[in-house]
Amino acid sequence: MSGYLGDNMEQFTVNQRATGDHDGTTVSALIGRNWQVGDWNFHGIVGAEYASEKLNDYYVGVSEGQAVSTRFDAYEAGARLSFSAEVGVTYSFAEDW
Repeated sequence: MSGYLGDNMEQFTVNQRATGDHDGTTVSALIGRNWQVGDWNFHGIVGAEYASEKLNDYYVGVSEGQAVSTRFDAYEAGARLSFSAEVGVTYSFAEDW
């Protein structure tokens, strides 16, 4: 779901078992804004993402069976909450670019 909250752009997503290989879930939320100053366009975005234990264990976990045949120790991944931020600026070199 995407939309606008005042002058800010917002995006919210929920993915459940997106690839069919696991029962994992991701939930993310972003909010951002841009400012036009002459030919310069400034933007800023902040966000958060949650990934469930099942999803993380599928991608980075190492089962007991895998540990026997590799040099890695068995590992069971937990859930993850991560945050992000981005700032940037763009400038048009010419009107027709």
